[in-house]
Amino acid sequence: MSLWYWGGLAVLIVLLAGAAPWGNAQIATTTATLSGVIVDPSGALVPAATITLTSPEKGVTRQFITSVDGRYAFIQLPPSTYILTVSAKGFETYKQTGIALNPSDTATQNVSLVVGTQNQSITVSADASQLNTDNSNVATSLDGKQIVELPLNVRNIYGLATLNSSVQNTSEGQLLLGGGSNTTDTADQDISFMNFAGGFFGTTAFLVDGSWDTDTEWGGVIFVPGVDSVQEFKIQNNSFTAQYGWSTGNVVNVVTKSGTHDFHGSAYEFYSS
Repeated sequence: MSLWYWGGLAVLIVLLAGAAPWGNAQIATTTATLSGVIVDPSGALVPAATITLTSPEKGVTRQFITSVDGRYAFIQLPPSTYILTVSAKGFETYKQTGIALNPSDTATQNVSLVVGTQNQSITVSADASQLNTDNSNVATSLDGKQIVELPLNVRNIYGLATLNSSVQNTSEGQLLLGGGSNTTDTADQDISFMNFAGGFFGTTAFLVDGSWDTDTEWGGVIFVPGVDSVQEFKIQNNSFTAQYGWSTGNVVNVVTKSGTHDFHGSAYEFYSS
């Protein structure tokens, strides 16, 4: 083959290799999954049951009809608080409120129906089971309420990472770059000089809404979202499932709010005497 062919192929390989972190980052999970099985009082599977999942906050409505195995599954759900309704011929309608699903949650909610008519109903106010039996990911997460109420120096969302017992601030990264200490510098990115779980600086992946937010040159964070715009802050310890396998350390995943039907705003200032 010609020299032009091999030269072009080499350039293509280099470009694909350089773009790998960005491509991989797009598969990071920022949605949730809810699944379960519908049974009758004897434990037998209930086919043809209508499962409806709604989120008044997000304006989301999903519906599922169980097959002969009585199972249902809702995938790629936007993080929110949901209402689960189950109806089937010959059984009372089941309704469960307060199912809080956070980004990357894999929740299970099995339902046992009671014999009766669909005009009768049972309402339960409780969360879905958050016991994760699908993977071995270990994570610490903070929701939006905790994020806005916990004190943060200069309102930098990544300061929350130090709440994890495996995380410590370090000046190692800045010393390697000829910089100062992260406790005195005020740039948004300075706070990301951290060691996670005894690992080396620069081995952690920072993600925002599943997209790569890590500087490939020195391993720190690139963009720092505003505190009020963040819905969840999560630190995941290795080992990970395949979607995070390209990180050699921990993963810090920030998920921003997608908005609601209502207008929201906030204001703040720093005051020093």
